[in-house]
Amino acid sequence: MVASLLASMALVFTACGTPRVIGRIGLAAPFEGRDRALGYDAFPAFRMALRAANGQAGGAVDFVAFNDDGDPGRAARVAADLARDPAVKLVIGHGALTNTLAALPVYAEAGVAVLVIGAPAEALPALPNVFVLSPSAATVAACQAANRHPCAEGAEPASVGAALAGFSEVSGGAAPTRRSVVALDATNVALDALRRAAARGDVSRAGVVVALRETRLKGLLGEIHFNAQGRWVEAPATPVLP
Repeated sequence: MVASLLASMALVFTACGTPRVIGRIGLAAPFEGRDRALGYDAFPAFRMALRAANGQAGGAVDFVAFNDDGDPGRAARVAADLARDPAVKLVIGHGALTNTLAALPVYAEAGVAVLVIGAPAEALPALPNVFVLSPSAATVAACQAANRHPCAEGAEPASVGAALAGFSEVSGGAAPTRRSVVALDATNVALDALRRAAARGDVSRAGVVVALRETRLKGLLGEIHFNAQGRWVEAPATPVLP
């Protein structure tokens, strides 16, 4: 039910004025169950980035969002649903390691680019279509040793200025979290890749993979670019405030 509801919201931003749609981004995350906060921390940031981008020239991007229930089997089925949609050029997900590992083979077979959030880089296979925004476990450990405090992916919302100022309006009142910061960066990376692929006349899935490999984008968490294995080596971990 949640998956279909979120999917039905997807085309709102491109319905008015009928701009040229250059591609579709998928968000796969849990929106039910014990891990539902992962999805609801990410979804409003995802919408904010898309809404801002679709006010710019150069074509619109629409989106779909699917609930994977925080379950690996469900994550694989969601990945298959996204892969079957030819308009989907790129997926952001899944917010947890086990779900991501279950979904990656499906995306790899279909050639769909994936921006991974919420899973340590060294635990993931190096696949040509996979790009990891999460820090390594070693980076998290180094942060914790330096600060003598728990550290994690992302950053506290207060540290990124006004970037998430409209979050509560989009979320229905909920405040952003450090995962919202990651989701906003991930969506902007996806949008940047789609627009560059469109500018060169190739918004195929393969064309979007090429564009992601060439990413150079100033995000909230730093200058984002990927190495030959699709890792953002400098992805930061920061102290978690109580």
